[in-house]
Amino acid sequence: IPSPSNFIAVLADTLVAGFNPFGGNWLEAPGPHELERITIGWIAEACGFPAEASGLFVSGGSMANLTALVAAREARGVDPREATLYVSDQTHASIAKASRVIGFPESALRVIPTGDDFAMRIDALAAAVERDRAPFAVIATAATTNTGAVDPLESIAELCAARGLWLHVDGAYGAAAMFSDRARGALRGLERADSLSLDPHKWLFTPYECACVILRDGSRLADTFARRADYLRDVAGDEPDFQDMGVQLTRSFRALKVWMTFQVFGADAIAEAIDAGIARAEHMASRVEAMDGWSLAAPASMGILAFRCDALDDDAHAALVHRLVDTHEAMVSSTVLRGRRWLRACTNNPRTTDDDVDRTLAALRRLAG
Repeated sequence: IPSPSNFIAVLADTLVAGFNPFGGNWLEAPGPHELERITIGWIAEACGFPAEASGLFVSGGSMANLTALVAAREARGVDPREATLYVSDQTHASIAKASRVIGFPESALRVIPTGDDFAMRIDALAAAVERDRAPFAVIATAATTNTGAVDPLESIAELCAARGLWLHVDGAYGAAAMFSDRARGALRGLERADSLSLDPHKWLFTPYECACVILRDGSRLADTFARRADYLRDVAGDEPDFQDMGVQLTRSFRALKVWMTFQVFGADAIAEAIDAGIARAEHMASRVEAMDGWSLAAPASMGILAFRCDALDDDAHAALVHRLVDTHEAMVSSTVLRGRRWLRACTNNPRTTDDDVDRTLAALRRLAG
């Protein structure tokens, strides 16, 4: 998924590099601390979280997911050797990596199949939870990397509430669509999550590195991570510092580029840019459907489309990716779905046009022979 940055956010990163504020505690950099708190509050509110929600900026979705799972493990007091986490066959690989890092064996991950739309099957999830001895958490996805599929968040939230399971939503890419009136309906139920990851460096148009993790009960972060060293007693205040809410003590001021993006462009412009990405993928899908001998893996979703040329085998599709890059005209990637290789496009850059999409497809059609 590309990171279509903006020039104001680049300026913000330049200011942060120049002034070099310490992002760990309020005493050493009260302005940056307050801006991070305010900006996290905007995102949490847009995602429907309650006032007691809290979070912080981290490097990327992988660290956001890890931070949330550690907090979940501590909040529920589970034994990683016995607890079970539920993921779909489209869940991002960072979840498996995070679970291993924090002590869950590979056997703790229960992979739930997806339907024709590549979203987690709620019936299969319910059956797996019923069978298992120690169900702990469900990791739902708000826009998978492969196809942009959104798991049935409302139904999953209902199941988690009934069974007392922690619900983490990996919204690294798609959760930002909560800022869009058009797309918000597809994410119904996200607001019921216990924890959420969201990457501003994807669909809020800021430079790398910039992700955030938000917990419904914000106090869980400090409960999990706060460790007061003797040399930090002078900076202790009434409220937890960001150094007490995550893995990092030394941390940069990532919030400024998000805060300045909203201040300069406004939430409406950001929503329009998100909508444009969704519309581009839908336009691309309509063009592929009109091409003889080409197929879609699923309808366009959240600015992502997977498609293929029916006449080509998997190796030829892999080669087609590189042949397109060699033209210096455009780039698509590829992925594997149900054992077959598909081309994949993500149109989340608001500077991409319908003409760009049409030229890309024309080039692919030409190169495919």
